[in-house]
Amino acid sequence: MSVINHLRTLGMYLSGAPDNRMGINGHFRFKNTITTLDTASALTLTVAQILSGFILRDPGGAARTDTTPTATAIINALGIGAVVGSAFDLTIQNTGTIKEFLTIAGGAGVTLVPAAIVIDANESLTLRFIITSVTSAAITVYNLGITNPNLADNTEIVTTNRAIVAADNGKIFLIGTDNKVFTLPSTAKGLVYTFVNIGAAGNNIITIASAVADYIAGTLTLAATVVVKDTTDNKDLINTKSTTQVGDFAKLVGDGAGGWYIIGSAGIWASE
Repeated sequence: MSVINHLRTLGMYLSGAPDNRMGINGHFRFKNTITTLDTASALTLTVAQILSGFILRDPGGAARTDTTPTATAIINALGIGAVVGSAFDLTIQNTGTIKEFLTIAGGAGVTLVPAAIVIDANESLTLRFIITSVTSAAITVYNLGITNPNLADNTEIVTTNRAIVAADNGKIFLIGTDNKVFTLPSTAKGLVYTFVNIGAAGNNIITIASAVADYIAGTLTLAATVVVKDTTDNKDLINTKSTTQVGDFAKLVGDGAGGWYIIGSAGIWASE
């Protein structure tokens, strides 16, 4: 048995130029190169780009959605060393400016976990690609987390009614204007939003509205008593105007199934 074949029986794989690849127990390591992309439109990423290991992406003036290659294309590029459980990592840095969100979508056969992967300006995010089937060409991509969260971009002063979207995940909304309504997106697991009243005492009424099929549930303060807001769908959460104080807040997390849960609050909030 040749040395190369013996290494393969041990779960190791080596290749030379142009990809300079090494696989150990199915986890691929590449000679990283920096790929710079500044196309001012949505992109379908190439296999060479994602296998480079590091992408600098400038959305070019607006939010964009980039799509991974198909699972078939990725597995074919990995070649003989690709087996179920084979994996590699890709780091993407959004080099755009404020509000230039970068959303990652999966190509055919590629499943994202979580389903909504959004990178804010000046943030970096690492994705792990894992082959779940070679014969039917399937890959799952896991978000390993943001390495330099942009907290400044995650705080927004709001003066008009606002439809919240998945790309706002993690955002803190500061509200100093009366009678503003925030409409939540359909619930998705892991989405988190915080709403803070920064208006003068007794000045602002803030309404948080769920999608028709979702509920907002949990414990909150109502008339100075801790009460439970039940799981009735399509019922607003309201920071009542006459009792509002600077710093009243509500923090919600989506469960991706029935609705939203209150995971933090201060001040007097009421159910519709």
